[in-house]
Amino acid sequence: DGPPEFRPVAVSESDCATVLYTSGTTGRPKGVILTHGNLLHQILYNFYSSTQPLDPVPGDVQLSILPIWHVFERTAEYYGFARGAKVVYSSVRTFKADLALYRPHFLIAVPRLFESIYTGIQSKFAAESGPKRAVISAFTAVA
Repeated sequence: DGPPEFRPVAVSESDCATVLYTSGTTGRPKGVILTHGNLLHQILYNFYSSTQPLDPVPGDVQLSILPIWHVFERTAEYYGFARGAKVVYSSVRTFKADLALYRPHFLIAVPRLFESIYTGIQSKFAAESGPKRAVISAFTAVA
């Protein structure tokens, strides 16, 4: 027999789409209901309304380093799946190797991660010899 047949189900914007659990840093962990309307708003706001919308196509690789209980991660994950992207989950320990191994088309992260990457690159540049640093600075200025 083949795979089961999936039939669409009628849903409204106010229906529960997923439940995220808070970390409990200020008390007991709590389940937070995200509705279909919540997710749709996040997708339209975060992925379509920017000047360079995220537009994965089937087969694209989306690398994610955020925990799956992070609301932005969950939204991006669902969006990637819906667009046919392959979602690869990474961690701080394996991030550099995962970038090289999976060569992602998209990286799902928060600004702090990009700031950390930038700071790390800048500190490596600063440690280079004078001539190398001059070449790097020239190319950085052009970029």
